[in-house]
Amino acid sequence: GECGSAVPSSSPAPTSPTTTPTVSDIELPAVSDVEPPVITILGNNPATIQVGGAYADMGVTVTDNVDSNLGYTVSLNGGPALPQGDGLSLDTSTTTTRTILYTATDSSGNVATATRTVEVVSSTTTPI
Repeated sequence: GECGSAVPSSSPAPTSPTTTPTVSDIELPAVSDVEPPVITILGNNPATIQVGGAYADMGVTVTDNVDSNLGYTVSLNGGPALPQGDGLSLDTSTTTTRTILYTATDSSGNVATATRTVEVVSSTTTPI
């Protein structure tokens, strides 16, 4: 009976749980990326355009502390997300304010957003 009772209190059993967290602690810093990408808006923000004018979005640059060449999506006034802003068009037929939302996500799932405001204004030229 004494041999059987000595096995549960042997020292190797407590060593195993202690070793496992140490291994995790070593691996986590190498793969953990908690910093979201940085989105830099190119061109004017807010941007102003005349009624009836053509709006061409200048786009953004996206940088990240881990990933490179991250893409982004563009959404106009909460509409569908367009990859890299392809197909983005603004209705400039009336004076209004539009909001363009840029979103980038890195490989760790960190999300960054930036917003550009586009104001469609009536012509300021007056006849002389």
